[in-house]
Amino acid sequence: MTAPTQLAGHPLQPDQRLIVGLESANMDEAVFGPDADAFDLHRPTARRHLSFGHGIHLCLGAELARTEINAALAALLDRLPALRLAPGFRREDVESPMFCGPVRVDVVW
Repeated sequence: MTAPTQLAGHPLQPDQRLIVGLESANMDEAVFGPDADAFDLHRPTARRHLSFGHGIHLCLGAELARTEINAALAALLDRLPALRLAPGFRREDVESPMFCGPVRVDVVW
C-alpha cells in the first residue's frame, strides 16, 4: 500500500503491517449464524468452513484428512465409549493471530 487507507473503518498507514487471519472467515455470522463462534458439527452450514481452503486453492489432501479423522474418532469412541469432557472443563482458546482452537481438552472415561 502506498497511501493511507481504511479497512472496515480502521485507518491504515503505508508503513503499518497487516496480518490477515483467514480462520476468522470460519466464524462469519453471515454464513454460520449468530452463534458462529460456537463449535457445532450439526449446523447446516458446517461444511462451508475454510479449513482446507476453497475453490482452486482447496487442499488436495482435504478428503484424505477428513477420512483419517473420521476413522481416528470412530476408533477412539469404539475403545472409549464413555469418553466425555471432564467435569468443570472450561474452554480456553489459544492466543494467536494465526491459529484457533483450544489450549487443551480435558476428558475422562
